Amino acid sequence: MFDLKKRFLILAAVVVAVSCSCVNSYAQIPESEFSDITKAKAKPVEYMVRAQKIKVLKQTFYKYDEKTKALLPNPTYKTTRYNEAGLKTDEEYSDYDKKSASYVITDKYKFFYNEIKLLLKEEHYSYNSQKKTYDLLEVSDYSYSSNNNKLFEIKEYFKGKLSTITRYSYNQNAQEIECSEYDENNQQLSKLSTSYDEEGRMCETNLYELENNALALTNKTIYTGILVNKSKSTDYAAGKIEKVTDYVYDTGGDILEEKTVSADGKILDKKVYYYNDEGKLVEKTFYNKENQVYLKTTRFYNEKSLLVEERKFVMVYDAKIKKNELKLQSRECMVYDENGNVTDVTRYDENGLAITKNVSSYEYYKS
Repeated sequence: MFDLKKRFLILAAVVVAVSCSCVNSYAQIPESEFSDITKAKAKPVEYMVRAQKIKVLKQTFYKYDEKTKALLPNPTYKTTRYNEAGLKTDEEYSDYDKKSASYVITDKYKFFYNEIKLLLKEEHYSYNSQKKTYDLLEVSDYSYSSNNNKLFEIKEYFKGKLSTITRYSYNQNAQEIECSEYDENNQQLSKLSTSYDEEGRMCETNLYELENNALALTNKTIYTGILVNKSKSTDYAAGKIEKVTDYVYDTGGDILEEKTVSADGKILDKKVYYYNDEGKLVEKTFYNKENQVYLKTTRFYNEKSLLVEERKFVMVYDAKIKKNELKLQSRECMVYDENGNVTDVTRYDENGLAITKNVSSYEYYKS
C-alpha cells in the first residue's frame, strides 16, 4: 500500500533544503538511527546507476543467530537489474530452502516504462512452493496527465483485486497541491494538501487521515520561510493538538535542531545535529524531557568524505560508578570500491561481534 504518511514526513524533511537549492550529495549509506530528515537528502540510487552505467547490483544479507551468536551461513540474496538508460527493470530475492537444500527465488519484481522513461507498471510475483510456479501477487499501474506528464494516478491490485488508488493534482505551476489515497470502494483514506507562496516556495502542508469514517487533520506543518529557516509541525488527535515539533535549519537547509513539546508546552524530546566543515553530519544527540542525553549517534568519514563508520551510544546505569553513562551499543562499518559504491556494511554489537552483514557487488555496461 502507498504510504502517504511516510511521503509526508520525507516531504517535510527536505522542503527547506529544496527551497535553498542547496541539497547536498551524499554517498550511498545504509539505514541507520539518523532520522528521515537526513536520509531524505541522500543521493538517489537512480542517479548513481545512471552516472556509473550500472547493469546489475547484487546484494547479500546475512542474518544473526541468537543461539549460536554468529551470522547464519545461508544469507538472503537480492539481484537488481537496470537497462542502459539507468531504469530498474527487474528485481529478485532468493532464500535457502531446507527441503531441497538449495536456493529458491522467492519473489520477483518487474518494472515497465513508456517511451519517455516514465514508470507505467510494477508487478510482484511470489513463488508457489506447491505448484513450483510464480503467482502474480501485486500490481501497481501508473497514469500521467497528457499535458505535462505529471503523475496523475496509481492503482494498486492485490491478487487481481483493486486495493488502493492514489490520485494527484497540481497548480498552474505544475506543483503538487494534493495527494489522496482511496480504498477499493473509492472511500478516501487520507489526503496530503500543500500550499505555496507567491514565489513558489512551499509554505504549508496538511495531512488528513481517516478517523471515525471521516477525514481528520492529523498533522499540519508550516514553513516560516527561506530567510528564517524554521518550520513547525503540529500533530492532532481527535481534533485537538497532541504535540508540536519546531525545526531549525542552517542557511544550506541542513537540520540543526528539532524540539517536540506537548499541547501544554512541556518538552517531550529534543534532537540536535552537528556537522563538519564539509557539511557532513557527524553527530546527532537525543535529549529527553529532563534535557538529559539518552542516545547519541556519531559518524566518521574517510579522505574521500565517504561514511566509513557510525556508532550508536545509549544511556545506561553503571552500577560501579553509580551513575548513568553513555555506553557503546553498536557500530556499523562501511567498505567501498574504487567507484565509491558500498561493497560491505557490517554492524557490530558492543562487544565487537558481527550481528548483521550486507555485501554488494556491481556489474557495469561497457562504455
